[in-house]
Amino acid sequence: MILAVVGGEQPLNRHGACCLGSLNLNEFVLNPYTKDSKFNWNDFINSIPVAVEALDTIIDENKEHFPLKEQMDNSLNYRNIGLGIMGLANCLMKLGIEYGSKKALDFVDALFDRLFIDSVYASADLAYRRGSFPKYSNVLFDSTIIKKHFSQDDIYKLKETGLRNCSLVSIAPTGLTFMAQYKLF
Repeated sequence: MILAVVGGEQPLNRHGACCLGSLNLNEFVLNPYTKDSKFNWNDFINSIPVAVEALDTIIDENKEHFPLKEQMDNSLNYRNIGLGIMGLANCLMKLGIEYGSKKALDFVDALFDRLFIDSVYASADLAYRRGSFPKYSNVLFDSTIIKKHFSQDDIYKLKETGLRNCSLVSIAPTGLTFMAQYKLF
């Protein structure tokens, strides 16, 4: 899996900080441009917790490099990460899916459901191992997006460990994604 680290164009609060990274969807297409092409869901799903942990680790490794103390404090207190994707159009072409088609929309919907759900579980696992972010509150689980993707039983279990990161998923602007790639496995 390759994680591309990106710059930070994201609306944040004053002195906000967010560590952004993208999974390159091109890396998950098997037999590209053939009738046998398919998306490797297993590898995609397995890459999510690795990428979440890598982005969380970058927060600690970078903490001394913020220009302002307030930015460092914000980063450490909320541990915002933004795991996203890049290469969607190329991925769809390799799969033989017309961009904007019903099949493309269904694929993207399934992709982002998986990305969000597995990012939450990965952050909960990190919270279990490393602790929740310092400003954590269970009110996070009252959000509409959480209630849409998780059952009440799942939410109850997630509240027991909390989350390591206040923000988890973000798509960087297309002009800002650059290929400072790190081979994670």
